[in-house]
Amino acid sequence: MKIAESKYFSNVKKIITINEGDFYVFDDYVVGEIKQGVVFNWDCAEEVIEEVYNYFGNKNIKVSYVSNRIHSYSLYPQDWLKFFNGSNTLNCISVVTNERIGLSNLILEKLFIKTKVQKFTSLDNAIAWAKQQTIKEKNKLIA
Repeated sequence: MKIAESKYFSNVKKIITINEGDFYVFDDYVVGEIKQGVVFNWDCAEEVIEEVYNYFGNKNIKVSYVSNRIHSYSLYPQDWLKFFNGSNTLNCISVVTNERIGLSNLILEKLFIKTKVQKFTSLDNAIAWAKQQTIKEKNKLIA
């Protein structure tokens, strides 16, 4: 299910549209929907990251990322290293996929990701988990 067709769409704070896909910014998380057949690389990611930081006004924020993999696309798993080595942070990544290849890709990506990652078959569960991880992170900061 696309975000635009979901109950979550009314809570979108900002939509970031690039040639490769759409990214929906919420209060504590971002949902990415990359287009069919795209090769999503670091250049694409940098554009989105900059827009997210501009929206929140703080590069030190820790949001959760929901990868809503409604289309088949490619990415370079090692680009996650560029993300984390560039002092970028995420609370967690939740991946929504029902495809067998999506699970295989996720296993490979986990080798490069330096945060919690969880796979889901429903957007509702992925968002709920991302929100839960954000609450846990905020509680750690308060304590």
